[in-house]
Amino acid sequence: MKLSLGLASKPAPALPNSVLWLAKDLGYYEREGLDVTLQELDGTPTVIAAMIAGDLDVGNIGTDQLVKLAAQKSVDMRAINSSDARQYFLIESKDSIGTIQDLKGKTFGVAKVGSLDDTMTRLVLQAKGFDPTQMTFAGIGAPDARAQALVAGRVDATTMSLGTWVSIQHEKGLKTLVNADDYYAAAPINLKVNAATSKLIQSNPEVLRRFTAAIMKASRSFAEDQNAWVDAMLKRRPDLKRDDLVELWPQFKNAWAVNGLFNLEQYQKTEDFLYKTPDFKDVPPAALSAWTDTQFVDPCSSRSVWTRSLTRPAGLFRDAEQLQGRSPCRGLGCPQKADTEWGRRLVRSRLGGALLAASLLAACGGTAAPSAKPVATMAVSYPEGGAHLPLWYAKDKGIFARNGLNVDLRPLGGGSPAMAALTSGQTQVADITGSVIAAADAGGADVLALATLDPVYPYVLEANADIKSPADLKGQAIAVRAFGDATDVAARVALQKLGLTPDKDVRLIEVNSENARVAATLAKQACCTVAQPQDRPLLESNGFHQLFDFSQLQGTKNAQGVIGVTRAYASGNSTAVQAFMDSLVQAIAAEKADKPGSLALIKKYLKLDTEAGAGTPTPSAASADQIANVLYDYFVGQVIPANPVATADQFTDGIAVAAEKNAQLRGFDMSRYIDGSFLEQAEKRPPSA
Repeated sequence: MKLSLGLASKPAPALPNSVLWLAKDLGYYEREGLDVTLQELDGTPTVIAAMIAGDLDVGNIGTDQLVKLAAQKSVDMRAINSSDARQYFLIESKDSIGTIQDLKGKTFGVAKVGSLDDTMTRLVLQAKGFDPTQMTFAGIGAPDARAQALVAGRVDATTMSLGTWVSIQHEKGLKTLVNADDYYAAAPINLKVNAATSKLIQSNPEVLRRFTAAIMKASRSFAEDQNAWVDAMLKRRPDLKRDDLVELWPQFKNAWAVNGLFNLEQYQKTEDFLYKTPDFKDVPPAALSAWTDTQFVDPCSSRSVWTRSLTRPAGLFRDAEQLQGRSPCRGLGCPQKADTEWGRRLVRSRLGGALLAASLLAACGGTAAPSAKPVATMAVSYPEGGAHLPLWYAKDKGIFARNGLNVDLRPLGGGSPAMAALTSGQTQVADITGSVIAAADAGGADVLALATLDPVYPYVLEANADIKSPADLKGQAIAVRAFGDATDVAARVALQKLGLTPDKDVRLIEVNSENARVAATLAKQACCTVAQPQDRPLLESNGFHQLFDFSQLQGTKNAQGVIGVTRAYASGNSTAVQAFMDSLVQAIAAEKADKPGSLALIKKYLKLDTEAGAGTPTPSAASADQIANVLYDYFVGQVIPANPVATADQFTDGIAVAAEKNAQLRGFDMSRYIDGSFLEQAEKRPPSA
């Protein structure tokens, strides 16, 4: 499939947005079956004109221009994803400018008078207590041109991005007057989005899905591996210095488009900000749904992670659907709270209040669950698998609500995307793989482990008929869910105990979801897979067999389903964290006494009764009951402990595996990041709060 991508700046900036260029250089587009042509043009208006003319399929354009198009109803165009979480502007000046007040009577370079960078800069300066009318604004053009004008002394100061700044930071006679974080605090907007016309969205959604998949995969690589981004940037931009890029990368660690960066709350804030600027004084209002389309990034869909689709744009769900757990944003870049504009409008209405109360009915009794005074709203991520039943039970049975919590469960998996969401504040609690917490802590994240829902490896290795013994695995491939998650760690630990070297004797491939793992194995992309109980009937009916049971391997402990929070959040929100842990302990006890209710939740959250998407094997409705029973008996009966204590030795195997590729984990002491105090207090409380 061919795709023409328009870029409103050149060369590739030293920012997360560089992924649009680097995905081409590193073959990410090609691996998604795309032949992408990059067209570097001069500014957003030129890109939009080329899109209207049909010369471009996708454009990386300014959010302000897209909102105007939607408001004026001149062109039907929608944002489909973003490759940068925020703007990284700063104000650079001559070093003779001591303070912002010294700009009085000076010349300030902008793209053009009235442009977005001009408007934002005026607002930033006003927020800093300076009247921008006291200086002269000069239209210079593109960021590189403004930077060179400053270096040459033709202007006294200018606004530029970090990506432009890095190319002149070593020039003498310059200083940073307003840094990027202070600038963003005064102008908190999403600067650019990747957009397509509605005509293309309707006529060829598959090419846009593949484009989005490539961006996400490349972004994940750069978010996890500093050298991957630095090396790629140096090949495309040999004018940059490695040390400068190494210095920049930590500032972008949580800004990569690992899940599409479709944060509707932030987009609404961006729109609200724009309408406060003089440039939008006469622009009619534009609904958020008029310029966004989340179907290519929304993780709530039943399609696989790279081909998800919704039939309606986010923000257009009916109230009842929203209250049943469908939020208009659940990607990595989604808001911390579920109080987006649709939610605020709903709660403000009397009908909304009634519906909200109805949504908190206790499923077992059908009457309103008595609620404590609200303590907090929190987003909680979780992976697939039966070990995470306590979260589902606490949510759907009203236990969270009774403990004063408004909890939004988000299926982000147990790997690096979930950790990125936690450390960036997009979620407050993560049900996550222990090795991922250890790696983050070794890198300075300071995430605490509060409990472990799954202290064993709940898997078997299912192999095709050609694999008779572990020795036959040599030269073969095993499918895991995601590198670094529990399936990956389990496979590596098991192979080592069997005398095989992962990545040398046996290749591991990641497929990013449970269903895709089974599908890849049946399609013979791998000889074997790390299978959960629900996988076995389908695999074994197709000629596969159990090679060994991970839980029976001697000397293995596991840190899976670890409840993680940042130390900062736990310190500042101890009441909310305690309420969460109280709810968790109560749910574990309650699910053991409520098998029918638990079976319904297992089928609901694992989608055992629903079609999982084209090409994905799905159990029949009849087998769904059987699989749900197997999962309940296994996880509730054998895996999930009544007292889910987290201990340092549970992390040992995962740290050892990860340390092979991450030197920071060698000799890492996980005990400093385990906090059992919340669980201890929860165990002392009555069974029902």
